[in-house]
Amino acid sequence: MSVERIAEELAGLVVPIDSIRPHPQNARHGDVERIAESLTRFSQVKPVVVQASTRYVVAGNHVFLAAKSLGWKKVAAAVVELSDEDAVAYLLADNRTSDLGSYDRDALAEVVGQLRDTDALAGTGYAPDEADALIAERVKVEVDQWVSESFTSTLRFETIAQYERWIAFLNHLRNRDPDAPTMAARISAYIEQAAPDAGKPRPNSNSRGYDSAWRRGPRARQLEAHPTCQWETDGVGCGEPATDVDHRVPKRAGGTDDEDNLQSLCHSHHSVKTRAES
Repeated sequence: MSVERIAEELAGLVVPIDSIRPHPQNARHGDVERIAESLTRFSQVKPVVVQASTRYVVAGNHVFLAAKSLGWKKVAAAVVELSDEDAVAYLLADNRTSDLGSYDRDALAEVVGQLRDTDALAGTGYAPDEADALIAERVKVEVDQWVSESFTSTLRFETIAQYERWIAFLNHLRNRDPDAPTMAARISAYIEQAAPDAGKPRPNSNSRGYDSAWRRGPRARQLEAHPTCQWETDGVGCGEPATDVDHRVPKRAGGTDDEDNLQSLCHSHHSVKTRAES
């Protein structure tokens, strides 16, 4: 039984594989193993090109070698009349024009991702880890663009598993909401659906949703909790608006640490006294 897998449409071009040979001036190094995987899945669907006078392969040298590695006895070949000079020139052109091509990497990542998700990468030339890296690159670019458009932020991961989980989550959001304009929009929509109350600005927060007092530090949080001066003299509170200034808080006689820490002083009334007693 023949081991060859050649498309029926190429039946008229089939020649004994030993009747042709690789071109000795081919400088290209191809991945014969992956081409063999492609032939195994798809069969040979386009012929190699052979110079009639020398029987050298001028296009498809690695397809020829892959077929040989699979034990094929026949191969489809377009045998054409070429001078030796034109044969070498065509050999170069076939390799070089391929090199000059480029990819829309977003579109490529989307297609590769679809095939990866259905376990259909066999024969495409992409190993699963290469597909994952391509998709991760696409997500990273979008996240970087999102961050640069809004504010600078750094995500830190303790383990590779955490990073991979994050990338998988972003890819899930992309597939879930492909029409969203940005990753930020996808994340916002996800939060709104999964936890409607999460991420909403707290009272006294700034436009980015961060509590301004919390962001400024413990002194500001103290003033947030005690907007008026807590200083007492003979049991009578000051009651004046507290001032967010850099001055020390004196200990009250008999006061606990918590009470001392919660005192916010009225700068206009007590800053001089504070310095004198400190």
